[in-house]
Amino acid sequence: MNDLQTAVRRLRRSPGATAAMIGTLALGIAAVTATFTVVDAVVLRPLPFPGSERVLVLCETAPRLAGFCVASPPNVEDWAHASRSIERFGVARDWSFRLRAGGEPVPLGGGVATPGYFEVSGARARLGRLLRSEDLERGRPVAVVLAHGAWQRQFGADPAIVGRGVTVDGRDATIVGVLAEDAYTPMLQADAWLPLTAMADDPTNRGWRGFVAIGRLAPGATLEAARQEMTVVRAALAASYPATNREFGVELHALREQTAGALRGTLWTFLGAVCCVLLIGCANVASLMLVRGTGRSRELAVRAALGAGRARLARETLFEGVVLAAGGAAVGLLLSWWTVRALVTLAPPGVPRLAEIAVDARVAAFGTILSLATVLLFALVPAARATRVDLVSVLQGGRTTDSGGARLRRGLVVAQVAVALVLLTGAGVLAQSVAATVRWNPGFDTRHVAALWLLAPSEEYRTGIEAVAALERASEAVRELPGVVATGVSSAGPLFGGVETATVGAFGRPAAEAVAARWYDVGPGYFAALGLGLARGRDFAPTDGPGAPAVAVVNESMAQRLWPGADPLGRELTVEGARRAVVGVVRDVPPLPPGTVAAAEVFLPKRQFPRWGTFLVFRASQDPGALERTIRQRLAALDPGLEVGRLRTLDEAFGRQLVSPRFALALAGAFAAVALVLAAVGLYGVLAFSVASRTREIGVRIALGAAPRAVARATVVEGVRLVAAGLGLGLVAGVASDRLLRGLVPDLPPLDTGTRATAALVFTLVAFVACLVPARRASRLDPVSALRVE
Repeated sequence: MNDLQTAVRRLRRSPGATAAMIGTLALGIAAVTATFTVVDAVVLRPLPFPGSERVLVLCETAPRLAGFCVASPPNVEDWAHASRSIERFGVARDWSFRLRAGGEPVPLGGGVATPGYFEVSGARARLGRLLRSEDLERGRPVAVVLAHGAWQRQFGADPAIVGRGVTVDGRDATIVGVLAEDAYTPMLQADAWLPLTAMADDPTNRGWRGFVAIGRLAPGATLEAARQEMTVVRAALAASYPATNREFGVELHALREQTAGALRGTLWTFLGAVCCVLLIGCANVASLMLVRGTGRSRELAVRAALGAGRARLARETLFEGVVLAAGGAAVGLLLSWWTVRALVTLAPPGVPRLAEIAVDARVAAFGTILSLATVLLFALVPAARATRVDLVSVLQGGRTTDSGGARLRRGLVVAQVAVALVLLTGAGVLAQSVAATVRWNPGFDTRHVAALWLLAPSEEYRTGIEAVAALERASEAVRELPGVVATGVSSAGPLFGGVETATVGAFGRPAAEAVAARWYDVGPGYFAALGLGLARGRDFAPTDGPGAPAVAVVNESMAQRLWPGADPLGRELTVEGARRAVVGVVRDVPPLPPGTVAAAEVFLPKRQFPRWGTFLVFRASQDPGALERTIRQRLAALDPGLEVGRLRTLDEAFGRQLVSPRFALALAGAFAAVALVLAAVGLYGVLAFSVASRTREIGVRIALGAAPRAVARATVVEGVRLVAAGLGLGLVAGVASDRLLRGLVPDLPPLDTGTRATAALVFTLVAFVACLVPARRASRLDPVSALRVE
């Protein structure tokens, strides 16, 4: 306690330096703790249901589906029969529908699933029951399971809701249960769940892979054993169903890893970046403590001469570090709480488990351990150096040169410069990526183009052909409105809608030459509304209906992959085994993010592939948002049962694509800026102390005729040498860090020489400014005052 009180009194004598050290530590600890909070919640912490570590996500993969995790329900059913390592499988996907409970229909963000989906995740019912195998039988009333939130919002938390008869898209249905509030539904969120067979489309199509598949490892089974087993099962299915399964493999991932997705690598990268910031801060504190130890050299020498042992002297210095670490931890944890709240508020949409991100006891323990680790990092070396005092030279000459401490301080500055340069270069790479995305040109004018979702009620339109006719009538009605230039309908498109894939090959060629392609069902006028020109051939016509020849339009990439160097018009392709003639070639939409390969795409006439839902795409002569009310009124008058979704412009959709990269750039830029400032402060501190410790020498030189400019130049040269050494080390370290960054964050642009040179130039300018103040101070020393300093 006596040593602790002495350390506190000593730090209070220099409040400015103490505040600087505590502030530097607090800044680093807050950044690391806040980032660890996000990493812990999204990546490290088990999912909130028992046995989550044994739950897997199963993905059917193909070369052209990089980054997508999809599965076909019939294939999953075959996996369940053949697998011994995985004891239970489940399948689900989102599916919009309208539920009517005695009044107006309620549009719900719904989903369809098999009973196994809830069994794998261990979901429980708050009321009633969950889905059962008999609910999948066709002809039965549709079973509905409400999510806890929808039960409260739409039905007022009615405790007697179970057994209530309702209708779903005109079909009889019964609410059979309500999910518990803590029920976890992997990879999907829905207001209400229906059996898989309740879909209007047929989920037994083996080539339809728009589903999520999960499984639970059997007792004693391992992930590696399950992977080996599924490799054998996949080969058997590829031989049995070559048309749909030949090119598809199977990958198994832990659910926790799949939930984090691509964000996993980004978060680890940011955690590494803030750890580098903390290291720079610790280096600054260590440098300041070395300076304090050098300034106390006479005091330490006197105490050593009077009998103080080395352990005693080291303990006092170490206690100063403990006090600083405690202050830094306290302020840092408080700052981290505010920082985490800001991160959650500003985080882009799509961050998984966002509601679980919070500073709790686990995070506080991490921050405390981190602060203790910083004590060992920055206090032990100054403490050890405090015991190595040359008693004779200090007591006779007054002040020691402390060449070893000077070398250590310079070494810390070189390390700070190197780490700051690595962070600055990484921020430059991210800036390049964001700039390339901002400059992305889709090949058509996105201004005044918007899309809104339309859903024709199945209770009114019993067949898909009737639904498509209603949707096309809605498109024509909107086209007649003043201010609307063109309209079209499509299942999806650039920047809006989902991605559906199919196996597409050239007719008459081996199935092994087929490719996985994106496909869309579109109506006449869609390409004109989007502003996407046809390179060859024609658009779809109203005559391309059920009784007409099966046709298709392909994009340039698809044409090049199937018929390189040849004219695709008139040739036949197969889409999941069905033959179609190519009547047109549409220009490619450049990929997003830029730099990746353009996807192969095939477009089918909506009348030959009818569905109840579609996007209405329109181009206006003014702001599309100003027409939304008029469009809704026109559609309501045309068909009151038509469900109309939210209108979104393509510019708005593109803006959403920029949220995540801009957020990442802001974080990386903040880390790099803090590192840059801390490294510059460290350089300034070393040079300022160098000038202060050489005051007498500089005074002698000036008294003997040295020009002030020469004295200033010598100080700047000393700083330039340190910066040059740090830049050289940083450029070498940057090569390794660049490889690591690309392994964690794919699709980054190549790191060019210009980015490295720019980062080095920025740091050089900042370092030069940091050198100027000590240099000017050295050049303006009064020789008389300097000679009297001791």
